[in-house]
Amino acid sequence: MPPKANGKDKKKQEEPLEVKLQEEVKLLERARNDMQVEESFVHDKYKQIKAENERLQAEINKYRSRLGNATEDYADILEHRQEQIKAEEVKLRSMQAQVEKLDSELKQATEEVKNLKESNAAQAAKLEDASALLQDKENLEDAVRKQHDLIEKQSEELKYLRNKLEEQDKELNTARGQLEELTLKSSATTELKILFEEPWILQTSHARLRGDVPLDREAGSLCVLAGGKLLVIYGGMSRISNQTQDGLGREVAVLNVETMQWERPSTARTPMTSHSHTGTVVGRTKILVFGGVKGELAASDISILNTDNMKWLVPQVKGLEKPPPRHGHATCAVREKVSVDLVAPGCACVVFNWRVDKKSKPGCLHCGGDGKLWALFVCSKDKCILDIFCR
Repeated sequence: MPPKANGKDKKKQEEPLEVKLQEEVKLLERARNDMQVEESFVHDKYKQIKAENERLQAEINKYRSRLGNATEDYADILEHRQEQIKAEEVKLRSMQAQVEKLDSELKQATEEVKNLKESNAAQAAKLEDASALLQDKENLEDAVRKQHDLIEKQSEELKYLRNKLEEQDKELNTARGQLEELTLKSSATTELKILFEEPWILQTSHARLRGDVPLDREAGSLCVLAGGKLLVIYGGMSRISNQTQDGLGREVAVLNVETMQWERPSTARTPMTSHSHTGTVVGRTKILVFGGVKGELAASDISILNTDNMKWLVPQVKGLEKPPPRHGHATCAVREKVSVDLVAPGCACVVFNWRVDKKSKPGCLHCGGDGKLWALFVCSKDKCILDIFCR
């Protein structure tokens, strides 16, 4: 074992240790200060680097966004360019087709030009012939001019002769019409007849009718108006055809005896055909139509034709007793009464006190029949005379 040191030695040994520790503490404090300074420097450097890093990251994001937008724009531009390229390709194909078509047309035009050249050569030859013909034409025109004056002179003479011939034709037509009228007048006859136990002079004359002459008919009615100046025919029937029958049964025809002019007013046509009826003049301008066959059935209706306006009206008929339907009969106006007689074997004359119009005046006679039995019903003052003729 080593010898134990004494207290002084221990004291001497402890002092350098403390000094040494103090020095080490100072060194450590100095190192700590250096470390703090270095830490502060590093911390500042870190902040700078972090700020720079954040700036760089922001720039990277900015460039990344711009790159994305640019990529989309470039994609749209690329797609648009591709569409343009496709359109140009289609246009190019169309132009190629047009070029091919133009080549074909050019070939065809070349052929046509060739043909036209050949045709022009032929036309040139014809033109030479035409020039010769033109010379001949000029010579002919000279000859025609010489003949033109002669033709004009002959045309004037021909025109004069044509006018003269037309005047002679007019005179001939006038003379022919006068001759026909004289022929008709010369065929007139005058006879002496005994009618109703009295002598009658019957004069028969013929005249040429004008206007819309009605067709032949039977079983119609004929009335005299205006003092014998107008004859009015209504209805009747024809055995020619159903179409003619329908037209005759519905029409009214008026004859002006002074001018021998026929008219068929359209306003007087009736919707239903009628024949075997009677027509009686009442007043001055009205014709009363009674009975007859309307369509296919006998009727007892009364209708009045106003000859002033050629329109029909249905009067208010008064009285207790109305005659039954009939046809082939006779009627006559006596003052305010209308007498009706049914003409048939075994039938008596019946006079109905049948008032139609208070202003009725005596006035007319009517004949009717079926072709075998005829009745003549004449009224004078207050008396009616019925004569029946058979054939």
